[in-house]
Amino acid sequence: MPRVLVDGPALAASPDGNLVAALDGDRLALWDVARRSVVAEAEVPAGSLGEVAFVAQPLRLVTVARAGGGTVLRAFAVPSLEPIALLELPSALRPLAFVGARVVLASDDGESPRVALLANRSFVADVIALREPALVAAQAPEERLLVEARGQLEFWDLVGKRALFRLNLPLPPALSSVGFTARGRLLWVATRGGRGRFEVFRFSDGRRQLQIDLGPPIRAVEGSPTTNRILLALGGDGEPVELTQIDLGARERQAIPIEGTVASFVTIEGAHPLVVIAPPDGALGFVSLARATGARAQPLVGGAGSAADETMGPRP
Repeated sequence: MPRVLVDGPALAASPDGNLVAALDGDRLALWDVARRSVVAEAEVPAGSLGEVAFVAQPLRLVTVARAGGGTVLRAFAVPSLEPIALLELPSALRPLAFVGARVVLASDDGESPRVALLANRSFVADVIALREPALVAAQAPEERLLVEARGQLEFWDLVGKRALFRLNLPLPPALSSVGFTARGRLLWVATRGGRGRFEVFRFSDGRRQLQIDLGPPIRAVEGSPTTNRILLALGGDGEPVELTQIDLGARERQAIPIEGTVASFVTIEGAHPLVVIAPPDGALGFVSLARATGARAQPLVGGAGSAADETMGPRP
């Protein structure tokens, strides 16, 4: 959910990279990536802090938005955007992560965690005993959940609603986002505010692979689950945003040439990788991530650092 501006559109890419969904206010649009055109649209009753994601099999789109002091989840068929499910929750919640057919939600202060499961043509909501406050989370390999709480990362089985183990890593303060890349072999963490700090750990044993100070604050991060690519939006409040891609395999950093203001972005992998950019207003832009079209790649400046204080527990 890499949104650069708080009020920017929410973007999501389908697992095969053929479709991009954009939720902007009360308008949900489905774009065909190859044709660079809208193939379906739907009206979503006005809400705030909306998010969108592709979930489940068969493929569905789920939107989450605040409305009237509560939270509303909607599901749509793909590619028709026919409405198929609706869930209204009485409290104001935000999505922490989309995991398989499930949405993990919590209040702004990380309290009252819930899990909403899209089952066929309806949602089923239930509580989950995450340690509170649960502030940062991400989908983990095998459709499980990685969640930060009280300075620790926990690996959860959402089907059994139980914690499997904790990751004993030296986490930085003010953690803003976490995620997996390189087919689940690497785990990255990023901080918010100040000078952007970005770290990468090997998931099998918790050893730090990279620690770099990016300089400008990190506004948003997205890591590719299938490649070694990380895309970051850098820049302080009121400053122009710089998009930078990091190749963890080649240990290189490269600026992505963009024009205009970036409100949100999402990456598309495949034979011709792209970053899809949403401006504050207007149509989506499609920018190649191929090295030949960008600025010269620079070696990453930052060492591996020391190993984690304790190794991770065994993967289940």
